[in-house]
Amino acid sequence: MKFTLKYLIRRLYLRRDRFWQTYMSDEIQSKKNDETIVNFPILNSDDIDYEYVSSYVKEWINKKYTDNLDIKIQLVDNLYYNCEIRKYSLLAGFLETLHRDYKEIFLGNLERKKVVAPKIKLQPEDQSGEEKDQLKEKDQKDQSEEQVVQQDQAQVKAAKAKASKKPATKPEVVQS
Repeated sequence: MKFTLKYLIRRLYLRRDRFWQTYMSDEIQSKKNDETIVNFPILNSDDIDYEYVSSYVKEWINKKYTDNLDIKIQLVDNLYYNCEIRKYSLLAGFLETLHRDYKEIFLGNLERKKVVAPKIKLQPEDQSGEEKDQLKEKDQKDQSEEQVVQQDQAQVKAAKAKASKKPATKPEVVQS
């Protein structure tokens, strides 16, 4: 069965109450009170409209779509998507997959604050000059090690971001 992405979005929109139930689940609502989360969206049932569902589906295509699913999605002329369900597969099963993945994608979009533990070191008052020099050198070594660790973490983040921007399989662009 062939259809457009608009048809798929319309089918999901008709059951938008499933998105609302997932949003109101205990697992997601517990994140609402988490102080470390910066961008938790406060939604009501009216906020889950056609545009919200449409943006979710497009985000799902970018993050989770692979060629080995029961659906084939092709981008045509960089304008619209054509979808095709594989033979002997049900559209309802694929819609269920989209509903299941909503929680994972929603939680994946939440950003956490970076909490840095302050390092306060109290210096004893009666230290000799040599001991102070040793402590300064030790502090400098600690700071340089922290900088190296931060650079490594930044490189890992950049690599992950690059990998997430280029999924293994993307919808093909068909020129017509």
